[in-house]
Amino acid sequence: MLMPIDLLKPREDIELERMRILEKDILERGILEKPILVEMNTFIILDGHHRYNIFRKIGKRKIPALLVDYNDPCVEVSSWRPEIRVSKDLVIKTVLENRLLPPKTSRHVLCFKIPEINLSINMIP
Repeated sequence: MLMPIDLLKPREDIELERMRILEKDILERGILEKPILVEMNTFIILDGHHRYNIFRKIGKRKIPALLVDYNDPCVEVSSWRPEIRVSKDLVIKTVLENRLLPPKTSRHVLCFKIPEINLSINMIP
């Protein structure tokens, strides 16, 4: 699904160097390999903050997204950082308070693999 970028709610900050590397790759190849992962009821970005920020930067109005229900047991959250405990409640609370977690704080795991889309960025408004 192509989601309007302005509806999406980031929950995590990004690493600028990682964004630059990914942006260069996407622009040189002209392909977006995977959709971002978005919670279907709140439009919180669960995975894909760097791709989201790249699309905003290059002026895209929409981005391919895979929508999931955060209440589904198939969606789990854990922390990349041992010093930070992450829960679904923390993710939602952070977004509702208009804050961002530090980069690579939370990791969302699904009981299925996110499909590759390999979509030309020129096909995305």
